[in-house]
Parts: sequence; structure tokens; C-alpha cells
Amino acid sequence: MKKRNEQAVTDQGQLGQKARSFFQRTSRNGFAAALALSLAAAFSGCGKTEFLYWTQPRTGKQFNYSHRLRDIAGNPNLDVLWVIDNSPSMGPHQRRVIDNAQLFINEFSKQATLNWRIGLLSSDLSESPYLGLPPRPILDHTTPDAILKFQRGVGSLGLSGSGVEQFFEPVLRVVEGSAGNIFLRPDAILAVIFVTDAPEQSTVGAAEFLQSLELIKGSRDKIAGFGVLGPGDWGCPSTDDDWDYRSSKFEQFLSQVNGKNYKLCEDFGPGLAEMGKILVQLSISPKIFLEARPRAGTVKITYQGRVLPPGPKAEGGFWVYDPQLNAILFHDLDFAGSNNSIEDVQVSYLEDSGQDLPSG
Repeated sequence: MKKRNEQAVTDQGQLGQKARSFFQRTSRNGFAAALALSLAAAFSGCGKTEFLYWTQPRTGKQFNYSHRLRDIAGNPNLDVLWVIDNSPSMGPHQRRVIDNAQLFINEFSKQATLNWRIGLLSSDLSESPYLGLPPRPILDHTTPDAILKFQRGVGSLGLSGSGVEQFFEPVLRVVEGSAGNIFLRPDAILAVIFVTDAPEQSTVGAAEFLQSLELIKGSRDKIAGFGVLGPGDWGCPSTDDDWDYRSSKFEQFLSQVNGKNYKLCEDFGPGLAEMGKILVQLSISPKIFLEARPRAGTVKITYQGRVLPPGPKAEGGFWVYDPQLNAILFHDLDFAGSNNSIEDVQVSYLEDSGQDLPSG
């Protein structure tokens, strides 16, 4: 047995040496596809098997394109539609929206150039708008006591709404009708916020809903979506119908637009503040949305042959990468001077393939 063990150690060492040699050769050759290598050595008498796995890194796709400065300038107009469930189980959740409304709207108030407006709908298709839409007066950045009026609007929803909660159809009824002509501005970002413990039960599917909004707004980049939701697969207890976010209509829509989701069954107050910050970034920050997620350290922004370094403005940086939006956010466009509408910015980066490239 001792000799067999010594031979096994020798064989194992030779196996490792061969594997290292193979790894070095294939790394130098640089295959484009992922390679999984399994080497096994069976040692007689001891029944031991060793495996060595190696996956070759993928390089990812190289992206290079230009953007006209006028196309990346911030948009000061923001239209926000809240759709809040007003079925009997929603009492404490409506209360939480009311208690934290100030955190949300204050993010808008900090921006003197942001022209925002808010509308409020319920999940009951038979009901008229509760706030900010005809026949109600507009609620916007010029409205006195806007926070208080929004809180009162949410408080007026009540808990007697239909048990068939619908979110897509109430939005479409507004934006495709005469009310939409008054509320929506053609150049504005449209943000839709859903608050519910129930699944989406409209007869409209997610693809049709998104397509309808795209036809109205002209671009998916002008649509944002947020969910404050209570599905079972997020760990939220069932207070309505049992449902999961995965493969739901909500997921099918929200995964296709900018925005973020929050758990209804947790304290989502800080989430409302974050939601406000994200909407400010989507609106007024000059930005470039990237086609793919970039590999860290490979993004290069150039203007008139000059490389614009990333980082905080106070440290000489011109932009930062926002992974949540998958976008380049510029601090401003001062680097372009008076030419900030006719010139181009060049963007290049390597797509993040999910694996690091070998160093050296």
C-alpha cells in the first residue's frame, strides 16, 4: 500500500504539471469560448479520484459609439403616476406611503430646475383619478403645500376598492385618453409607481402595456417603473392572493425599464427617498445609457480627442457610472463650452462577460 500511495502522489504531481502546462498554452492562445476541463486520476487500491476544473475567461464584446451632446442633456420635465391598491388589505401600506411622502417629494424640491408633476390612481378601474389628473387639478412643483395635498390624496383612497386589482389598465385609460393630453408632456420622463400586495390582474399583458407606453413616449428611455410589492417569493406574508414576482406581469414590465423594486412587507420609507433620487438622476442629469453592462475599468469617454476621466467633480472627474441605471452620469456639460449641442462624445467599453480576463 505504501508503494501504491507513493506512486499515486507521483502520478498526481505529473497530472498537475500537465494541467498547468495545458493552462499556460491555452491562455496564450486565448480561446474566445469558455472551456471546462476535467482531469481525473484513479489510484488503485485507495479508490481516490481527483478533479481539476478550469474555465477560460471570456473577453466580451467591444462597444464603440458616439452621442450628440444635445441628446444626452438632462430633461427637466418629470411626470409621475402612482397607482396604489385600495382593496381592504392595504390600510397599513397606504399609511406608510403617507408617512414617508415627504422623503419622496423632498428629493424633487431640492432641484430648482426640475419641473415635476404627480398623478394618483387607484387599482379599481371603475374609479376616477384621485389627484393631479382631470377632473382634479394638476399637482406639480408650483403647487402650494404639495406634500400635504399628496398625503390627503392617498388618504382619500380608502379600502373599499375592487378585489380585482388592476394597474396597467388604469394607467392606459389615463395616458391614452384626454386626461393624458393634459397630464403628459411629450418630452418628459414618465414614471409609473405600483404599490400593492396583490398580482396585476388587468386584461392587458405586460408586453402590450410597455408597447403602448413606448408609442406615447417615443422611446423606452423615457419610461421608468417602480414597484412596492408584496409577493411570496420576496418573503412577504400573504394578505391577498398568493403570488410570486417571478414570471409575473409586474416582472415582465418592470424588468424592461429603468427603476427599482421595494418590499411592501418591510419599511419602504427609505426606499421612497431613494426612488426620488433615481428619478432626479433619470430626469435632469446628463447621461448616456449603455447598451451592455461594462467591465470595470474599461469605460472610456472622449470629447474632441480629450479623455474625460471618471470620478467626483471635486477630484477632477467628469462622470460616474451608475450600475443601477447602467448609464454614464455626467456632473455637467461644462467641458463642451458653448458647443454643447452640436458636438459628439465618444464612448467605448468592453462588455462585462461575467469573468475576469487573465492578468499579465
